[in-house]
Amino acid sequence: MTEQLSVSNQKEVPKSREALQEKYDKEPKKKEQDLTSEHAKLPIPTGWRILVLPFKMKDKTKGGILITDDVVERSQVASTCGLVLEVGPDAYKDKERYPKGPWCKKGTWVVFARYAGSRIKIDGGEVRLLNDDEVLFAIELPRLTQSARWAYVKACQKPGEFAKAIAVMLVDEKLDLHKTVLGARQSSPACLDEIWDGKEESKIDAFLGSSKSYERTTHFAALRKAIAEVQI
Repeated sequence: MTEQLSVSNQKEVPKSREALQEKYDKEPKKKEQDLTSEHAKLPIPTGWRILVLPFKMKDKTKGGILITDDVVERSQVASTCGLVLEVGPDAYKDKERYPKGPWCKKGTWVVFARYAGSRIKIDGGEVRLLNDDEVLFAIELPRLTQSARWAYVKACQKPGEFAKAIAVMLVDEKLDLHKTVLGARQSSPACLDEIWDGKEESKIDAFLGSSKSYERTTHFAALRKAIAEVQI
C-alpha cells in the first residue's frame, strides 16, 4: 500500500505577524513631514545679528571626481563669502558707528572671517549668525545688459581634472565693462580691466611669472579661444 503525502505550497503565516499586520492597518497613517517643521526652520536673527548662508564648494567635479576636505579648506583659508538671509531689527541702527548706513541687506553677498559668528547646523550644511560689525565687505554684482558677451575656457588633460589654465572674458559695451581673467596660475587669479587683443603677450607674461613653456602655451591657447568666443 502506497501512502500519498500531500505537501501544501501555502506557507503558514505566524500569528505574531498577523497581529503586527492587523495593528499596522488599524493605526492612522503618518502624515508626510512638513518642510516647515522645527528642524527645517532657519533661526531668526535678533538684535544686531545677521543670518548668513556661507558659500559651499561642490564636493564633486563634473567628471565625478570627489574633492577632498583639505582642498575645500585651503580654498577658504582666511575668509569666506555668504548670502545674507535675514538682518536683525537692530543691525546697523547705531548712526555713530555706521554714519553711511547699513553695510549690507537681505540678499547681499558679503565676506567675513573664516571663524566669525556662530555656526548652526541645518539640513544640507550650516548657517552663520554674525554680528553686524563682523562683515568685512559687501560684494556688488553689476547687472549686465542683454548685449553682454562672455567666454569661459578651461584647459585640462582629462575631463573632470583640475584645470591647467583658465581664461575668462566679459564684454558689455553699454556698461563700458571689459574684463580678462587669467586663472589656474601658481597664485590667485589675475584680472585685467580690458580685453586682451591677442597681440601684446608681454601683458600676460607679467601675470604668468616664471611659468614653464608648456604652461605658458596652455594659458595663451585658452586666452585665444576665449577671444574667439567673445567675438562671435
